[in-house]
Amino acid sequence: MRSNLIYAGSHFWNFFFSFSIGIYLKRIVPPEVIGVFVFVSAVYIIVEIPLAFLRTSLERLGPTYTVGQDTKQNESFFITIFWLTVLFTFIISIFFFMMGYFFSDTMFQSFAFYCFIPFFIMSSFVQLITFIFKGQNILQYSGVFNVIRSLLFFSLLAIFCLISSIKGYYIGYSLGSLIILIICIGLFYLLRKKLYVNFSLTKFSVDSLIIKRILSVGFVLLFCNYLFKFIFSLDRFFIQHYFSSEYLAYYSTALQFVTVVITLGMAFIGSYTPKLFMNFDRKQSNHALINTLLLLSQWGGAFSRY
Repeated sequence: MRSNLIYAGSHFWNFFFSFSIGIYLKRIVPPEVIGVFVFVSAVYIIVEIPLAFLRTSLERLGPTYTVGQDTKQNESFFITIFWLTVLFTFIISIFFFMMGYFFSDTMFQSFAFYCFIPFFIMSSFVQLITFIFKGQNILQYSGVFNVIRSLLFFSLLAIFCLISSIKGYYIGYSLGSLIILIICIGLFYLLRKKLYVNFSLTKFSVDSLIIKRILSVGFVLLFCNYLFKFIFSLDRFFIQHYFSSEYLAYYSTALQFVTVVITLGMAFIGSYTPKLFMNFDRKQSNHALINTLLLLSQWGGAFSRY
């Protein structure tokens, strides 16, 4: 329970840092600048579906390969996930560059796509690290990386914006993201010994059998994930098209109030999924755990009405 609370609490602090520092940034950064980044973030939510698919598969299959008896197969699974993440990150980064070069309406939007690339790379690999720890049911370290990413990013963004409100926002997204990426990779190397299945990131290996299993397990999850993310982002595209980036900035601020309860509830319930899947793989009973999750879902539904 303690590690579950730490993991859920990390999502609360993510929201707290992004919201509190975001309110300050909205006072000094022009709304049209914030708006173009909100629009780019909406594009990011949709095009990063392959990476979300890998993380979902890691969340489901990670416990299986953590408790498995074949050590080489267990290591091969995590190495395969890592190199697939590298591949998709490279492809999507090229897509963002092309969007900035060919399809941007304004100079603000064009530079936003370019500056978003380092943030996207940082976010992809830090989320991969958090899901590696979560997949092996080491929730406290997964939560630590969540907090570090949010705290450092928004703090650095605020510092850069103090120097220059417009240029600082663009520089903060690019340079700040690279700083956080270096820190998190270094910290991951220090904490690798805590993993139940330790593996080398310098070893290149992609197992075709593991890829087939990832596809077979994650296909349905990919469809559900894509549908959810598409619907969640659709309103932002309408606002950008029919109104302006300035309206989109105000809308994103109001939306944060609505999503906080849902996000925290999903994070707490999601912290139990590694244990749930490990019990399935060990053929142990999940009745008590499922009843607890159902009770938490009912409480969360009742609370969200208010």
